[in-house]
Amino acid sequence: MNYGSHTSQSMNYVYGSQRSQSMNYVYGSQSSQSMNYVYGSQRSQSMNYVYGSQSSQSMNYVYGSQSSQSMNYVYGSQSSQSMNYVYGSQSSQSMNYVYGSQSSQSMNYVYGSQSSQSMNYVYGSQSSQSMNYVYGSQSSQSMNYVYGSQSSQSMNYVYGSQSSQSMNYVYGSQSSQSMNYVYGSQSSQSMNYVYGSQSSQSMNYVYGSQSSQSMNYVYGSQSSQSMNYVYGSQSSQSMNYVYGSQSSQSMNYVYGSQSSQSMNYVYGSQSSQSMNYVYGSQSSQSMNYVYGSQSSQSMNYVYGSQSSQSMNYVYGSQSSQSMNYVYGSQSSQSMNYVYGSQSSQSMNYVYGSQSSQSMNYVYGSQSSQSMNYVYGSQSSQSMNYVYGSQSSQSMNYVYGSQSSQSMNYVYGSQSSQSMNYVYGSQSSQSMNYVYGSQSSQSMNYVYGSQSSQSMNYVYGSQSSQSMNYVYGSQSSQSMNYVYGSQSSQSMNYVYGSQSSQSMNYVYGSQSSQSMNYVYGSQSSQSMNYVYGSQSSQSMNYVYGSQSSQSMNYVYGSQSSQSMNYVYGSQSSQSMNYVYGSQSSQSMNYVYGSQRSQSMNYVYGSQSSQSMNCGIHNLQSINYGVHNLEYVSFTIH
Repeated sequence: MNYGSHTSQSMNYVYGSQRSQSMNYVYGSQSSQSMNYVYGSQRSQSMNYVYGSQSSQSMNYVYGSQSSQSMNYVYGSQSSQSMNYVYGSQSSQSMNYVYGSQSSQSMNYVYGSQSSQSMNYVYGSQSSQSMNYVYGSQSSQSMNYVYGSQSSQSMNYVYGSQSSQSMNYVYGSQSSQSMNYVYGSQSSQSMNYVYGSQSSQSMNYVYGSQSSQSMNYVYGSQSSQSMNYVYGSQSSQSMNYVYGSQSSQSMNYVYGSQSSQSMNYVYGSQSSQSMNYVYGSQSSQSMNYVYGSQSSQSMNYVYGSQSSQSMNYVYGSQSSQSMNYVYGSQSSQSMNYVYGSQSSQSMNYVYGSQSSQSMNYVYGSQSSQSMNYVYGSQSSQSMNYVYGSQSSQSMNYVYGSQSSQSMNYVYGSQSSQSMNYVYGSQSSQSMNYVYGSQSSQSMNYVYGSQSSQSMNYVYGSQSSQSMNYVYGSQSSQSMNYVYGSQSSQSMNYVYGSQSSQSMNYVYGSQSSQSMNYVYGSQSSQSMNYVYGSQSSQSMNYVYGSQSSQSMNYVYGSQSSQSMNYVYGSQSSQSMNYVYGSQSSQSMNYVYGSQRSQSMNYVYGSQSSQSMNCGIHNLQSINYGVHNLEYVSFTIH
């Protein structure tokens, strides 16, 4: 025991003893140094107590012992350093306790031991640093506890060990940094707990390990950053939990691993950012959960992986953005769930993948935007579900893919817009479902594809507009279904396609307008069905096509108008069926066609007018039954 000395030095050497115990007490000295050397003993215990000293250094060396325990207690000292070296021992335990010191440093070195445990406790110190080095051991555990300190740093290095566990607990500190490095180990677990700190940073590096798990818990901190790096491991799991923090950032990097899972949970934070990078892995899963935050951003990057799944859940946040990038993967799935948020944006980019699926679910949000980009993929599916939102926009871009399917479901929203762009694909299908919305707009653009199908379903909406553009495709089919809507407009544009079919079904709507434009196609068919509507207008324009057929069916409507324009086609057939309507008008114009047939059937209508104007045409037939007024014009 030394009291108030300038220099205190204690050295203890123990060789081949059954039990060794060394205790060193130093009070108020300027410099204190304690060294304990133990060789081949069964049980070794070293305790160093330093009170109010300026510089304290404790070193413990244990070689080939069965049980080694080193404890270092430092109270109110300016500089404290504890080093523990253990070589080939069965059980090693190092504990460092530092209270109210200015600088504390604890280092634990363990080589080829069966069980190693390092614990560092720091209370109210200005600077705390804990380092744990474990080489080729069976079980390694490092725990760092820091309370109310200004700067805390914990580093854990594990090489070729069977089981490694690192835990870092930081309470009310200004700056906290935890780093975990694991190389070629069987099981690695890193946990970081930070409570009410200003800045928290957790980094986990895992190389060629079988199982890696990193967990980061941050509560009420100003800035939190979690990074997980995994290289060539069999199983990797990263979880980030952030509660009520101002800024949270989670990054997960996985290279060539078999299974990768990243989960980010953020509750009531101002800014949250989650990024997941996966390269050449077999299975990748990224989940982002954000509750009541002001700004949330989730990005998922997957390169050349077999299976990729990204899920983003956002509840009651002001701004949410989810981006998914997938390159050359076999299976890609992106799901975005947004509930009661002000602004939601989901973007999915897929390049050269075999199967791509993007789903966007938005409930009661003010603004929702979903974009899906697919390039050269075999199968692409995009689904957008929007419920009771003010503004919804869904865009699907597909380039050179074998199969593309886009579905948009909108329920009770104020404004809905769906756009589908397909270029040079084998099969394209676009479906738009709108229920009880104020304004609905669906646009489908298909260029040079083999098969294109566009379906638009609108129920009880105020304004519905569907546009279908098909250029140089083999088969094009457009169907528009409108039920009980105030205004419905369907436009179909087909250029140089082999087969074009447009069908428009309108039931009990106030105003219905269907326009079909076909240019230089081999076969064109347009059908318009209108039931019990106030105003119905159908226009069919066919230019230079081989076969054109237009059919207009109107039942019990107040005003029906059908116009058919055919120019320079080989075969043209126009049929107009009107039943029990107040006013019916059918006009058929055929110019320079080889064969033209126009049939107008009007049954029990108040006013019917049919005009057929043709040049070098063969046949015109008009039928009127039980009509109040019937006028027919035929001009050859």
